[in-house]
Amino acid sequence: MKFPNLLWALREKKIAQYELAARIGISESKLSRAINGRVELSADERRLVGEALGYSPSWLFRAMTPSRVARGAA
Repeated sequence: MKFPNLLWALREKKIAQYELAARIGISESKLSRAINGRVELSADERRLVGEALGYSPSWLFRAMTPSRVARGAA
């Protein structure tokens, strides 16, 4: 999963992936592949996702990054 914020927002708003895909005019398959980082959505598609969910596209499409652990911490 590349975009955990997007998945969280879908659950929070109780919107299924197929519903969001229909709202923004793309296939459910494309949306699923985008969520998993296999395809990129256009800037316009990202904007539409943000509008549909009520969150900024930059937050929704923030990639998951590994956390850093301080050396010597136990």
